[in-house]
Amino acid sequence: MSVSLSTNNYKNLNDALDCLLEAGEKRQMQPDDVQRGILLLWTKVQSEARNPYGLLVNGRLEMYQGGLEEALVTLCQAIAIDANLHPAMTIAGLLLMKAGKKEKALAMMKQAEQAAVEQGANEETLTKCLLDVALVQQHIPALREAAEATICSAVAIHPSVLEGHMRLAGLLSDQGRNEEEIECLSLALAGATVQVANDDEGTTMNGVVVSSKHDNILLGVGVQLGKQQKWDVALKACTLANEAHVAGVQDEKESMEWFFIAKIVQCHQALGNIEHRNAKLDELYCLHQEDKVPSDRFCCKQIQTQHGNIMAFEFFRQSGKFGEFLIKMKWEGGPPVAGAKELELNHIVTLGSYDQTTNISRELSKTLSTHHIYHIDTYHANGEHKTLKMFDSDKRPSYNQVRNIMLGGMVGQVKGLSSCAHPRALLY
Repeated sequence: MSVSLSTNNYKNLNDALDCLLEAGEKRQMQPDDVQRGILLLWTKVQSEARNPYGLLVNGRLEMYQGGLEEALVTLCQAIAIDANLHPAMTIAGLLLMKAGKKEKALAMMKQAEQAAVEQGANEETLTKCLLDVALVQQHIPALREAAEATICSAVAIHPSVLEGHMRLAGLLSDQGRNEEEIECLSLALAGATVQVANDDEGTTMNGVVVSSKHDNILLGVGVQLGKQQKWDVALKACTLANEAHVAGVQDEKESMEWFFIAKIVQCHQALGNIEHRNAKLDELYCLHQEDKVPSDRFCCKQIQTQHGNIMAFEFFRQSGKFGEFLIKMKWEGGPPVAGAKELELNHIVTLGSYDQTTNISRELSKTLSTHHIYHIDTYHANGEHKTLKMFDSDKRPSYNQVRNIMLGGMVGQVKGLSSCAHPRALLY
């Protein structure tokens, strides 16, 4: 991707900066190329003291380089020249909020909204200005109720701006209003379609237009809905996220499609759509074979229990080496302690198959040459290791085949066949 920086039109240079930063964030340009583009912009505007858009770009670059106080001064100079320069007001408002000056930040955001109205800005811009006002209101305790009304006003102006629905859902989540949050997210996704990358002008008649830049937002929505067991809507969000990501990728080396597909696998698994899950698993393993997966595992399931959430990981390769697993379950964020004695809950539970164990069994004529020995083990936070089950098979067991034993092992419901101490290095 290339960005034209040849113009001396300062407004166009501001747009060019937007493109540079977005290309860097989406990894559509190499970091060195982004830095060179920013340096070229800096040489064009660093001495600018007359043109408001020149000062806007100058202030943004100062902010990018960490000079927040200098950036605020420069942006205020731009606003003094052009009282309707709402992009400068929005950024100044964010800087004021970062400095802890919330009342001044709110006043600046309201000024930006009013300037956008007076300039006759389009509905999308007006919506985003209102969302900025709400952002500050949410950080002022006395105005949190007003923030919800402001967000609702923004969504009413332009329902197809995805950020409005996301912001409202986040506010509802913070207040524990989960049912309303789910309804909000469901409505936002119900008629959503993915835009072609770099085409932000598309609209839909009945739904939300999703740009390629929304891929991670949508993925986060899918994860959150999954945690609330709303897997059908989570599947919609994750599928849209994947489509948005693929649409925006310009260099296959930078693609994270595998990660999005892994989340879709989770959704199908939870919904019992085994045929669709297997199809997506095949896609995921194909990407791994093509060396497009920079990881040795993926999260195939997230399980809610009374003790906390469990994450189940499936490993792509069966190496046979000691300490490398086929499937592993662990507590999300570490071993929980609330509501249970430490020894009742295991740190991790694994399915493994080690060459040494298999070779010994073959030498004793207990295992066929075409079979491997598999074993399910628990690892306690206190250093204890137990083997729950051993069996031989001619093919790698699936997650569904071992899920119940492994889950029982996590919460101490399956007795061990043997136990010993284990090295801490295994708990990776």
